[in-house]
This record gives sequence, C-alpha cells and structure tokens, in this order.
Amino acid sequence: MPRLTTKKAVVAIQNMIYVIRASNTNLVKIGFTESKETLKRRLIALKTSCPFKLKIEASFRGSKLKERCLHGS
Repeated sequence: MPRLTTKKAVVAIQNMIYVIRASNTNLVKIGFTESKETLKRRLIALKTSCPFKLKIEASFRGSKLKERCLHGS
C-alpha cells in the first residue's frame, strides 16, 4: 500500500514596516507586520472604523525596533 505524505506550506516572513495615511488629513498609522497578507488584513480592519479613505503610502523591510523609532521621530 502506498504511503501518504503531506506537504507543509512554507510562508515567508518578511518583517515589514508600513505607513497608512488617511486621505486629506495629516493622520498616519505606522505599524509592523510579518507579511504582505497581514498588511492587507490590517488595512481592511482599519477601513471599517475610519471615516476617511485609507491608502498604504509605504512599506519596507524593518524590525519592531525600527518601527518604534519611527514613532519617536
């Protein structure tokens, strides 16, 4: 009888910092996430509670420490 095998999905962790801006305002959200997929989910979640149109202004590789430093500058 043949042996059944399963393949594990490999998910690349990208560790990224993002900047989301509310249109026509000075409001920005700086955050940290581990993948583009979680960034997309975060944007959708923010849109449900924000009266402004939201747009991802930037995303780039970074760490939680770098993200914290951006909040202080």
